[in-house]
Amino acid sequence: MAFAVNQPFFHGEDLYLPSLILCVFSFLAFLMCGGKLVNASSVASYGNLIFIGFPAVFGSLGLYESNKSYTVNSLAIVLFLAFLFQCGILLFADYSNKQGNASRGVHTTIFSKDLISYLQRISWGMLLLFIASQAIGAGIAANGFAWVSMLGGTVVSCWAKDLTTRVSGIILVLIAFVAETGLNLGSFGRLNLAVLAFSILVLFSLRMNSWLLKVGTAVFSGPILGYLINQRVEYLQTQRGSGLVDESEGIGSVVGPFHSAGAIIDAVQQERISLSWGESIFNAAVTGVPRSFWPEKPVGFGREIVEVTQPWLVSVEGYSDAATFIGEAVWNFGVWLAPLYLIGFLWLIRVLDKKVCQLNAGEVDKAALVNLMLTAMLVGTSLNIIWGSFSTAAARTMFPFAVLLMLWVGARRTNKQ
Repeated sequence: MAFAVNQPFFHGEDLYLPSLILCVFSFLAFLMCGGKLVNASSVASYGNLIFIGFPAVFGSLGLYESNKSYTVNSLAIVLFLAFLFQCGILLFADYSNKQGNASRGVHTTIFSKDLISYLQRISWGMLLLFIASQAIGAGIAANGFAWVSMLGGTVVSCWAKDLTTRVSGIILVLIAFVAETGLNLGSFGRLNLAVLAFSILVLFSLRMNSWLLKVGTAVFSGPILGYLINQRVEYLQTQRGSGLVDESEGIGSVVGPFHSAGAIIDAVQQERISLSWGESIFNAAVTGVPRSFWPEKPVGFGREIVEVTQPWLVSVEGYSDAATFIGEAVWNFGVWLAPLYLIGFLWLIRVLDKKVCQLNAGEVDKAALVNLMLTAMLVGTSLNIIWGSFSTAAARTMFPFAVLLMLWVGARRTNKQ
């Protein structure tokens, strides 16, 4: 990293080999971490591959250009920090492999009929609340209810005893998915789809205890990403009518955050901005506080960085950008102290990995069911942090997290009675 900081003579093609190495390293870590389980370490490794490694390779081949003020050296620093993060996952965060107990987290028992009935009532009730929320225009609440409904349906389809009940769980997931997205995947947030998909994969991996899910993810990631990119381009063409839509716009949300991280590093090195020293993380923690109660509430990281990454859009009200977790690390602590942020993130991943491995411990009751869904959702949302920031994760999963937390508290009280 010192070489990249002090020797500003890299060329774009010089990043190809280190970018490719990071891709291979992250891909292998995705397969290795957690073993047959999809845990937080494997999801974070996948995010590192898709949002750091892939954009770096894509850009080094000259396939994507942006007008953000990054340099090749600043992108090299992003790559180095991402590589350091990946090493940390393998050496420290991946609890399941180090403890040799990944298989212990697999639920091998069928849940009782009473528990499944309880979860069915909750899940269908959430679907009705989703419909009601949509009717009154409460979009954030509606999305949260839909997420909980789909997670509940997934648990039913995995752990119900009879085939009919399992099929009903699958039907519930499909209904909630269609109701939320309208099958218009060009306008619906593709990152939200990825987070939801990995949350569901966590649940299936706990039940199946098979390499099939990870292998399938590796095989189909490319075609699915290509399809979603085409959907996005078609949606933009529809919105703009005769307006020109560049093919690269479909992949901009995947590649763009990597370049934004480079722009932040360049701004920090040139001392054009002051370090935040953890303010963006505090801002993420207070995301749920209504601005009506706190008019001076600080904006999230995505909005804050626009003045650096896309200053020509500062005047657009509500516009925000993403700069990956590396961008947030440097924004807060600078290039040399960015590992402090990475250590904190790695600790969070380790906590989630440990939670996944312990999901099978103790008696399965109503609280355990909700805990299962809550843990899966938190593991999936690590992609939000990798792509954007802690503010991104807080804003996008705040409501489903609150719903599941309330359900868990209620279930705990019911169990005690």
